[in-house]
Amino acid sequence: LRDMTVAGRNPGRIIGTVEEKASPNLPLRRRVRLHRDVDGLCVRETWSDATTGAYEFANINPAYRYTAIAYDYAHNHRAVAADNLTPEVLS
Repeated sequence: LRDMTVAGRNPGRIIGTVEEKASPNLPLRRRVRLHRDVDGLCVRETWSDATTGAYEFANINPAYRYTAIAYDYAHNHRAVAADNLTPEVLS
């Protein structure tokens, strides 16, 4: 999936982690989809890293706010969303 507003060539990025709450938290490999808040368009999809739980969406248009949703492919947990995300602008 691509951010079609400028064919994916944008200066923004959104990073995050997917973890299971525990003591300590456990990083998880999960499918993460990025939706543009204004219209719900899914602009990107990636997997979080199995070792760290980290994910990154690069080249994101900073003119919008976004929601990242992590889906549990094993269906042991419900999806988790982080909304109203503003891309960090890279120089």
